Amino acid sequence: MEKSQKVTLHILLSLIYLPIVALDLYGEFVGNNTIVYSVKPLITIVVLAIYFNKSRLRDHLFIASLVFGLLSTILFIPASSTSLLWGVAIFALHRVLLIIFLLKLLKIRDFLPILIGSLPVLLIFFYLISITADLSNVSLVVFSVNNILIAFFFGIIIADYVLKEDNYNIYLLICALMFLALQLIVCIEKFYLLELSPKILRPTAVFFYAIAMFTLVKAVLHQEHLNRDTSA
Repeated sequence: MEKSQKVTLHILLSLIYLPIVALDLYGEFVGNNTIVYSVKPLITIVVLAIYFNKSRLRDHLFIASLVFGLLSTILFIPASSTSLLWGVAIFALHRVLLIIFLLKLLKIRDFLPILIGSLPVLLIFFYLISITADLSNVSLVVFSVNNILIAFFFGIIIADYVLKEDNYNIYLLICALMFLALQLIVCIEKFYLLELSPKILRPTAVFFYAIAMFTLVKAVLHQEHLNRDTSA
């Protein structure tokens, strides 16, 4: 495919992304499962298409992480504690693969900044869970693992900023903040408002997830470009 065709396709996919997210937001707000089931998977599918179109590397690790992310979004759709638990478990696999991929992509060798950046996030999420949850609950284990992973993910972004302040990938920071907000929404829904979930909660989660996924693929493409310039 010629460069001009790739640019045109990239613009088209980016424009398609907006109405897909808008439809998903509407479907979640009015409680229309037909719309949600039809549209929600398209968010990750479009992100995959953007990556395939623009990336020269097409890293299999990143692609696998997106596929697990797609499966988790489907499991998040039903309003049941079981599907939510399985969704969070699959999402944990998504984050594990994503963390491994980011460590390779960003070429971070010093883990101390990652640990320092992870600690505040870890403390906040574990505090929120500890004041409400039964420590023997199986779901607590799953959510605790996710809290550790999102904290480590955020720590990687902070480490990247500290170690590469003059050549920083701003998309990564936006992505990390959106994933943090998404984790907070899931935590509130699971441990605080499972039976009394406000109508706005799920559309808000969709909004954060959509921005997180779009900025994630932008961050990866941007970093691949930076890596090529550095190695050239």
